[in-house]
Amino acid sequence: MAAPSTERSLNFDVIVVGAGLMGSCAAHAAASRGARVLLLERFDLLHQRGSSHGESRAIRDTYPQPHYPPMVRLARRLWDDAQRDAGYAVLTPTPHLDLGPRDDPNFRAVVASGATELAPTGAAPRPAWAEAFRVPEGWAAASSELGGVIKATKAVAMFQALAAKMGAVVRDRTEVIDVVAGKK
Repeated sequence: MAAPSTERSLNFDVIVVGAGLMGSCAAHAAASRGARVLLLERFDLLHQRGSSHGESRAIRDTYPQPHYPPMVRLARRLWDDAQRDAGYAVLTPTPHLDLGPRDDPNFRAVVASGATELAPTGAAPRPAWAEAFRVPEGWAAASSELGGVIKATKAVAMFQALAAKMGAVVRDRTEVIDVVAGKK
């Protein structure tokens, strides 16, 4: 869909190319901070060609890289804010379980990032849901309460609607074929 001629003369602070989950979140975040935002999508807004569609995507805060868990914890607060603003939920909080070789450096880093290592089978305390898993010999399990399941397509639509409500211009069927640096 071609942009009306009046939009061609508009100046934007932020132009986001790609209106999947990441792009739509970025447009919402920029618009919520007062930026003039243009969100462009090559296909229809809720197309099925990328990874931002379907019923579920997982979110977790257990990563071996130390910079990820704090970002995910902040993101969870921002998800809660967006859902409150939208008036409906797209993220269902669930416990998250990681399994791995007990001495694996990545598994140890997950535990160090804040996950709780579960006691061996038969030892206390263990969450009731952990009884459903048999952990292989030499392996361990760690749990976190900051897991969740995101309804991906519904989340994309939510962030696009919130961005538009905050003044972002959202355009689908608009292919970006070149980016040229301009003068300010």
